[in-house]
Amino acid sequence: MPIPVIPENFLCKINHTIMFDPVIAEDGFTYERQAIEQWFAAHNTSPMTREIIGNRLTSNRDTKALIIGFLDDNAKFIHEAIETSIQENDNLEFINALIKRNSANLDRQDENRQTPLHIAVINRKPNIIQLLLQAGADYKIKNNQHQNPKKTAKELGYWDLVEIIEQEIKTIDRMKLTEMRQQLEEISQAQIAQLQQENEQLRRELMERVDNIHMPDITPLTIQYQNLQQRTAYLEQPVACEFLKHAAFGEQDEAEAMLRSQPNLALAKGTLTDCAGRTFQQITGFQYALWALDWHMWKMILRYLPEEEARRQVEGLNNGEWVAEHGTQVSWQNLIDALQIYISNYNQNTALQNRIRWSKQVGKAQLMLPAHVINEYSREDRSFFPCPAFNETILPRTSIDLYGKVVSATNWQTSPNGKLGDDFAWGRSKEKGLWAAIPSGGMNGNTDALYMWGVGGAEGPPSDMLALSTLFVVRVEQRVQLIASIDHGARPQPNP
Repeated sequence: MPIPVIPENFLCKINHTIMFDPVIAEDGFTYERQAIEQWFAAHNTSPMTREIIGNRLTSNRDTKALIIGFLDDNAKFIHEAIETSIQENDNLEFINALIKRNSANLDRQDENRQTPLHIAVINRKPNIIQLLLQAGADYKIKNNQHQNPKKTAKELGYWDLVEIIEQEIKTIDRMKLTEMRQQLEEISQAQIAQLQQENEQLRRELMERVDNIHMPDITPLTIQYQNLQQRTAYLEQPVACEFLKHAAFGEQDEAEAMLRSQPNLALAKGTLTDCAGRTFQQITGFQYALWALDWHMWKMILRYLPEEEARRQVEGLNNGEWVAEHGTQVSWQNLIDALQIYISNYNQNTALQNRIRWSKQVGKAQLMLPAHVINEYSREDRSFFPCPAFNETILPRTSIDLYGKVVSATNWQTSPNGKLGDDFAWGRSKEKGLWAAIPSGGMNGNTDALYMWGVGGAEGPPSDMLALSTLFVVRVEQRVQLIASIDHGARPQPNP
């Protein structure tokens, strides 16, 4: 099937690309806003008539709506656009516009679970491969033959494409690493300044008191000063911020590897932003794990904490700088409530209402989950039906969903079906992997390609709701037991 022809009035008169912010100039023609603003920076005439005009611009909402509708209606043709491009630059404008309109189109899978990147490899289109990778295409997704695009290129003997893919991946990884280091250094500089200020204040206080009090009286202050110096030394590098990021994103193996080489990282306070976008000031990795109810993470960090330091950090849980905004511990009751409302109203609602309630309400509540709950949702060794006891000593932190995509707390917000909270919500039930569900069909166990659950039975949303409720109760009880044991000086023994 040929790809749709882009209507002429969807193209900017200056740069001849599809418009995303069309505006009407005083000459009556429609242009892309950025293009016409750049024109007016050097001209006082119309690009079309060459007559002198003013630079007042009016948004062309009607044309914008038509363009968005055109791209959304024809997103399914992204694979055909790649297949039918004879010359390297054929259809690039159409492909690029689909990607710019919705990043989910980058990884849209066809009936063979092949992404646009697979199609570009099969049809040997190096320019399109570079375009897709630079736009953020997931090069790890596998097709029905369990091949990612790079493996497909190897199977076909397209070694030039293998080299292109490897070079683009290296470039992307270097850019991400550079960006992360810059962010960590910016955060670290602010922490260093604050700790140095505290350091100087303690030094002055110590010097003022040293002549007037006995040595036993100044010992606690001296220890506090030494501890602060120790923590400051670790915060003079981005390493502490990297450790806190690992703790916040459930990257347990990476966090423990850092603790093995630098145990004092367990003492370091800093600023972290977790996978739900919440920012915490002056918090340790252990404190965040307790706040997030991440049982596996806090057990691991606890092994590296001196008993007195563990008690000190627990005492700070109720008065930390983050408490006013985020409370003393996380809760996913809003997700449990959203599932209950969805189940209770399913039979009374229209299909459209159910779709909106599922994608918008359940999906948006899932966006706020901490990393370990995401890991529980997606683990491959067991599902949510029957309801687990949630007492496994090991929690897999990455898994493969039903689309062949590696899932972790860093990328759970998207799927081939779009964006979590806008286009879909995740479901688990008894499935072998995570499922990006879009509700349709009936509630009597009927199934279709996207939605597999019947509310009337024990599967589907009811089993997910029960599993999430059980998980919350279990983790809260474990947190209470830990805090009580530390308060009474009886340090809990780690599981073998």
